[in-house]
Amino acid sequence: MLTPLFVLLLASCSDSKKGGSSNDDFGKGDALVEEEVVSEDEILSEVTIDRSAIMKEQIQNIYDEIIPQYLANNAPDRVRLMQSYWSEGLLELDRKATKLANATNDELGPIDFDEWIRAQDWDNTLSAKVVKGQLTSNETGAVIVEITNCGKTYYIRFMMKFEHNEWKIDDIQYKDRGYWEGIRKFYENYLSN
Repeated sequence: MLTPLFVLLLASCSDSKKGGSSNDDFGKGDALVEEEVVSEDEILSEVTIDRSAIMKEQIQNIYDEIIPQYLANNAPDRVRLMQSYWSEGLLELDRKATKLANATNDELGPIDFDEWIRAQDWDNTLSAKVVKGQLTSNETGAVIVEITNCGKTYYIRFMMKFEHNEWKIDDIQYKDRGYWEGIRKFYENYLSN
């Protein structure tokens, strides 16, 4: 059964030698790739698209990991998430705030809700979807996530920072009373009081 197929392949190879183009003609005549002058801005624009996509994918991957944990009534490992995804600056603010909260026996600290879903409670309709991501510079960007929880839809904005060759979360912001306010500010206010 294999023999006819093999013969057919041999026949088509030998037919191309008779009248078709040969390897000797490769590169002569029509160019396979046209040379095009591309500006530096166009190149950077293409890089920007890729970096923005990486930020969005990273945040969506985090939610793809943690939403099933919430739905199984298991809050995600906050410390592991922070250490894996937060910037050094945001981690340092959390360390200082935690130290102050422990020293003053403040059980709540600066944040009394789960920062990933901006809620203390959730139900079985909890979902998260990245709706937008954009670079604000070569080393900073923002990703907006749409959260649906307990019959409400709201948005969380992640301010991103390129640090140690990867994207890290530098602030988690929530739109309240018409403007965005983030946990970085919560920490700073808590530490200044």
